[in-house]
Amino acid sequence: MKNRQRFALTLRGGRPDRPPLFSEGIRRDVIRKWRKQGLGSRSLESLITVDRYEMIGPELDPVPYPVRWPADPQDLTDFKRRLDPFDKHRYPRNWLKKYRSLTDRDIVTFMEIHQGFFLAMGVGGWDSFERVIESLCTDPALVEAVLELFAEFSCRIAENVLQKCRVDAVYFSEPIGGSDRPLMSTEMYKRFVLRSYLRVIDTIKKSGVDTIVFLTYGNVRPLLKPIIEAGFNCLWCCESNVPEMDYRAIRRMFGPDLGLIGGIDLDCLREGKRSIDRELKKKLPVLLDGGNYIPLADGRIRTDVSFENYLYYREKLSELVIRG
Repeated sequence: MKNRQRFALTLRGGRPDRPPLFSEGIRRDVIRKWRKQGLGSRSLESLITVDRYEMIGPELDPVPYPVRWPADPQDLTDFKRRLDPFDKHRYPRNWLKKYRSLTDRDIVTFMEIHQGFFLAMGVGGWDSFERVIESLCTDPALVEAVLELFAEFSCRIAENVLQKCRVDAVYFSEPIGGSDRPLMSTEMYKRFVLRSYLRVIDTIKKSGVDTIVFLTYGNVRPLLKPIIEAGFNCLWCCESNVPEMDYRAIRRMFGPDLGLIGGIDLDCLREGKRSIDRELKKKLPVLLDGGNYIPLADGRIRTDVSFENYLYYREKLSELVIRG
């Protein structure tokens, strides 16, 4: 079965030959260390079963950035001018040829369409974070105006790319979760953020993309119900080692229609083979049996994971996924 066909069938609740096996995205510093631990001159892809995927998309940051807080009407005028979806500098050189070279091949393509609430609002540190959070209460109209400008920008980006290139999934990057709870209340998130996303989601669906991914971090459990109601149909949560975000619990709560990517605790790769065995045998059978699930470690692999442990994890993952 082809890679893209396997991906589409998995996240539509079908029964492919197996779910996709994606790479966690190994950074160069990790590969350099692993070469000394046994990888040598070989490519990692030659040793593991992996289906290729690519993250594509234009530059979403307005330049210069961010909006000053507190802002005034002139700031919003400048912000709107800088959010030009057709600015050639937002796209790689010869972007249409580059994107089509990816999308014409059997490669699953994810496109980022929104940076999430905090980056859209210009948060770059603690001071700007504090001012933006205060503005939710002191100047809600301003917050809504900024989010509407970014939503309009995202809609135009989506139309410009999705009408010209085939994309398998669109994702919103939303770093909204803390270690124990979201950084906004559910009601505020619905009022300000999700309401601004609805137009973008509608544009994506009209462009023919079926999979809309909520890519997030930490504990966002209180937000999941309104997120799904808004039109997101796939969750990809990273670095969220809390019981509330255990994918088995989420599957029991929200059923098999919500697609899931990731969910394998990255800590087990640091701890060793016994921990890897426990984690995979504990989670994979029930998640794979329910379908609509792509197994993957829940974060980027770092240098504290040994080459031996990673290779063992991928071998065991392939055994469970391919050979049942």
